[in-house]
Amino acid sequence: MIWKIAICDDEKMCNEKIYQLCEDQLYKEGIDGEIVQFQSGKEFLASDINFHMVFLDVEMEGMDGFEVGKQLIKRGSKTSIVYITSHDEWVQRAFEVKAYRYIYKTQMDMIPEVMMDVIHDLSENIGLVIKVREVDNHRMVLYLSEIYAMESIGDETVIILENGNVLTRETVKDLMSRLNDNFIICNRGKAINLEYVKRIDKGHILLQNGTQYRISKRKEKEVRERFDVFIEKHLRYQ
Repeated sequence: MIWKIAICDDEKMCNEKIYQLCEDQLYKEGIDGEIVQFQSGKEFLASDINFHMVFLDVEMEGMDGFEVGKQLIKRGSKTSIVYITSHDEWVQRAFEVKAYRYIYKTQMDMIPEVMMDVIHDLSENIGLVIKVREVDNHRMVLYLSEIYAMESIGDETVIILENGNVLTRETVKDLMSRLNDNFIICNRGKAINLEYVKRIDKGHILLQNGTQYRISKRKEKEVRERFDVFIEKHLRYQ
């Protein structure tokens, strides 16, 4: 697999430094990668390459990094965004576009580590192949990042997606054995994706799509601890 990495920064020296750090790390790890440099958000958005990640400068002339991020979301892009900036007042706005990470330009030595984190996480999130109920032996690939939750209903499981639901005869337990650490069982026969948790409160989980699940007393401590770890890993800024 060739990892496609974009760098979008209108400051030439920073652009080149990020490129060199990424290139050196790919060589060190023996990973195949394609790195493409862009000087503006408009130029980046005009590319027809589906990038796995982009190192995106917040403060650029014309279209800033947050507007670029919003455009990616509108397109339904799965590109992981790593924001690069000189100031810390933009942290909360980075969360608005579900940025993977936030790095100060004074801490550019973090870039190789963050790049490897993205590669590791995406490698675990390529897809889940399931048999759907509607047609015998019909298989479907779901990206883990589009799954909100799973619920057992009788001898079937409904998988709740961003757009619609899918039914399978596989159990939640069987599906969980093939999912990554973003997923956790919150109650008997029910599992949620921590990526879409909006709030945990009084024994309940509220997802970003408005769905609410009860947490069993036995699982509450584990769910809260796992969510704290998820927040620390994915939403921290450097």
